[in-house]
Amino acid sequence: MCVLFFQTSIIRSEAKPKAKLTDQTWREVLVVFPWLNKGVIMWRALIVPIHIYVQMKKNQIKYPIQFDQLGKTVEYLDENNVKKILGGWGKRVNRKVKEWLAENYGMFFFSKIDIIRIYLQSRLDIHTIDENTNLTYEHDDIRLCTIQRLTSDQRLGTVMLQNRNYQFYFIQLCSNQYTDLLNRSGLKNFDRIISINGVNIEQKTLLELIRFVRQQQHLPVQLLVCSPSTYEHYKLNHSPLHEHLPTVQRCKPVFYTKSSSPITSDKLYYIVYVPENESIVILPQSAIFKAPEYICVDDICFVEINEQYQRAQILFIGTKNDCEEEEMKVTFDKNHDLKSKFLSITQCSNQKDAKWDIEKLPNELFCHVFQYIDASNLYNIFWGLNIHLNNLLQVHKNLCLNFNEKTDLSMTYLYASRIISLIIDTSTRIDFSQFTNLRALTLYKRNNEHLDQIQPSIIPNLTHLAFFLEVNFVMPSEILVKIFTGQFPLLRCVNLCQVNMLTLPPLSTSYSLEMVSLFTDQPVVIASTILTACPNLRHLRLLVLPSSQMILPKPKAESNHLLQRLTLWTDNVYLTMNIIETFFEHTPNLQHLYLQCVCNIPFVQFAAGFVKQLRKLSKFECYINELIGKDKREGDRMATDIHRLHPTFNDILCVHEDETCRIFATK
Repeated sequence: MCVLFFQTSIIRSEAKPKAKLTDQTWREVLVVFPWLNKGVIMWRALIVPIHIYVQMKKNQIKYPIQFDQLGKTVEYLDENNVKKILGGWGKRVNRKVKEWLAENYGMFFFSKIDIIRIYLQSRLDIHTIDENTNLTYEHDDIRLCTIQRLTSDQRLGTVMLQNRNYQFYFIQLCSNQYTDLLNRSGLKNFDRIISINGVNIEQKTLLELIRFVRQQQHLPVQLLVCSPSTYEHYKLNHSPLHEHLPTVQRCKPVFYTKSSSPITSDKLYYIVYVPENESIVILPQSAIFKAPEYICVDDICFVEINEQYQRAQILFIGTKNDCEEEEMKVTFDKNHDLKSKFLSITQCSNQKDAKWDIEKLPNELFCHVFQYIDASNLYNIFWGLNIHLNNLLQVHKNLCLNFNEKTDLSMTYLYASRIISLIIDTSTRIDFSQFTNLRALTLYKRNNEHLDQIQPSIIPNLTHLAFFLEVNFVMPSEILVKIFTGQFPLLRCVNLCQVNMLTLPPLSTSYSLEMVSLFTDQPVVIASTILTACPNLRHLRLLVLPSSQMILPKPKAESNHLLQRLTLWTDNVYLTMNIIETFFEHTPNLQHLYLQCVCNIPFVQFAAGFVKQLRKLSKFECYINELIGKDKREGDRMATDIHRLHPTFNDILCVHEDETCRIFATK
C-alpha cells in the first residue's frame, strides 16, 4: 500500500514543484536516495540529520533502506496545489528539479546505497560542521581571539566561509603551517564569526566582507567567535552576540614566530599611543604582542596594560631612559600631528608636483587621516575632486560628525550610514535613524525630539553616550531606565548630567556598562543603586552637589563589587568619615582612587580612616581642602605621617597653607 501511494505521488519526468512544505535546519542535509522497488529503479529525497549522514559516510547504513528511520520525507505542492512526496523514476534527477532543490535547500547529496558513494551535486553551499563538532548546548563558548600579523601580507591559515542558506560566516582551519598559532589564539574549526576588529559582520554580504577585510589588512586581526551550539542557542532565543557579554573569554593575543619562543629584550622599551583612552604609555618589550624584529614606528599592534589587551600605536623605540626623555616631546594632539605629516608631504614641491604626490599616497594613509576630520568638512574638502578620492570616501566607514548650525543637511545622505560618532551641538531637528551604524552619541545641546530618539530601536549599536548640557538639567527617568536595564546591549560608557532620587526609577541589571559618570546631591544612595544595577562596572565618576541632608542607604548584605576605579569630587561639600566608609564598604576591590573634597578633621586622620578598607589600592590621587585653623593643626610631622599610611601616599604634598586651611594634593 505504501509503495502504491509513493508511486502515485512521485514527480512527473519534467514537472517542477510549486512550493516546498518541508523545512530544513542547518543541522540537516538533503540526500537523494536511489532504490530498487520490485525491479524498478527509483529515487527519493529525504532531509537527513548530519550525524546520520556521517554514519552513511562510514558505511554504517545497511540495505534495505528504512526511510522513516533516516529522516524526514520531502513534501511539496504541485501545480494543482496537491500535496506530494518528492521522488521519481530512474537513476537521475531531472534538471528542473535540480534547480528547484538548489533554490530551496542549497545543496543535496546523491547516494548509491549499495556502494555508499556520496558526491556533491550542487556548489551553492558547503559543510558547516564535521563529525567532531559538539551540537549539544551546555554553556556559552564565546571567545575574543586576537592574532597579530608580523607583516601586512602574512596569511593566517584560516578561511572565512559563508553559509548562504542561513546567513552566517564560519571558520575553517586550512593550513598546517599555522596550526600552533591558531590553537594558541583560541580559534576552533567551524567557529561562527560574529565580528572582526569590533565590527559586526553577520549582516554583511560576501562582497562587503571582502572589502572590509582588505581595509583591515595592515591591522591585527581580532575575531569574536563562538561554537555552533552557542550560536544556535543565541539565535533561537533572539539574543544578541557581542564582545561585552560577561561570558566572553578574552584570549591572550598571539603572533607568529619561527622560533619556539619569541625573542624579547629587557632593555627595549616602547612609547605607545592608546586611542581608547587617548593616553601615552611607556611599555617594555614583554607587553607588546609582536616580534621585536618586525616592530616599526607607527605600527598598530596589541599591548597589555593593567592585565587588559588594548590596541595601540608605536610612537618611539629605545631604552627606558630614552623613552622617558622622549615622552615629554610626544604630542597628545594626534589630529594635528597627522595633519602636519600630511602637509609636509604635499608642500615639498610646486603645485603640480604636489598634486601628483597626493594622488600617489597609499590608501591607508588617506583612511588614517580621514578618521580625524569631521565628516561634513571631509566631504566639503575632498568630495568631487577625483574618482579615486570619491571611492575612498565611499568605503571609509569610521566617520565622526559634529552636527551644528553650519552642517549641510543636503550632504548627510552621502555619509550618514558610515557615521560611528555623532556630536550634537545644535537644537535643530535631526533624524537619528539615518545613522544606522552609530556607536557614540554626545549631546552639547538638545531638544525634546533628540531625547525621544535615544532608544534601542533607533540606535541599537550604541556603545558610548554622553550628555554635556546645562548644570540644572536633570536626566529624565525614561532615559535612565533604558540605560540601566540593559536595553542597549552594547552600551559601555555613559556620561550623564544630574541624577536625583526623585527621577531615579527602579533599575534592573545592565551587564555591559563599564564606566558611568554623573553628578548628584545624594552620592551614596545613587552610587549604591548603580553598583547594584551594573555588576561589571569598572569606573564610577561622581560629582557631589550641595545638599541639605546627605542620606545614607539602609543596611544590606555585604557587597563585593568589582569596581576598580572611583572618582569622587566636589568643590565645597563636606564628606564625613561615615560617608566615605559607606562608599568603600561596597567597593573593596578599588585599585585607583581620586578624591577631591573638603574635610573638617586633620587630613591624616581622614585618610587613615578609610585606607585600611582598600586592600588592593595601587594608585591614589587627591585634592583635599583641610578646613582647620592654624591653632588646631597637627605638627610638622604631618607629611611624614601621611606617607607612612600607604605607599601610594608618597606623592602627596601640602601645596597651600594659610590661617584658615591647608590644601593637600598629589604632585
